[in-house]
Amino acid sequence: MILPVLNSIYFICSFGNLFLRFLLFVFIKFIAFPYSLLRFYKKQGGFVQFFPFAASFVYDIKDVQTHKSFFYRDKQIIKENPNLKFLATNLCPSCYLVLADPKILKDFFNQHDYYKKAEMTAMYKNVLGNGIFFSEEDSWERRRRLISKSFHYEFIRAKLPYIKNIVKEILDDWEKNS
Repeated sequence: MILPVLNSIYFICSFGNLFLRFLLFVFIKFIAFPYSLLRFYKKQGGFVQFFPFAASFVYDIKDVQTHKSFFYRDKQIIKENPNLKFLATNLCPSCYLVLADPKILKDFFNQHDYYKKAEMTAMYKNVLGNGIFFSEEDSWERRRRLISKSFHYEFIRAKLPYIKNIVKEILDDWEKNS
């Protein structure tokens, strides 16, 4: 008679212990770790926003719905703080940075080997492919060299007649169909 009761108590304690371990894991992974990273970024001179779990995503969705921009809140913060170096916020266990200082941006683009793209980009690669925004190191550099020629002044200037014709065709089509 006492053995089944002891087994039940042991099971409850084991389950409770597992549950407490799970809660501790969730707390460390989704709250303590991102919070400590954001404290580090704050000491570096950034504007920091901490959102437990994925709460920032809720605000981002509202920004898209009301202002048609996923980064509306970030743009407003940068506008209000013109000397800001960067913004840092968390999305679940990861932190992401929005660079605002031109010197840091220049360093980011010139020293791209030192910066790793976010793990989250893997999710977008499936949808958008492995273009310049999601490629790493050698393939990024190769793609950037290829595309940079398209943004030289002379190249754009030579294409202006084509651009004007295409825009005129689109406007004429809109006018005809409206």
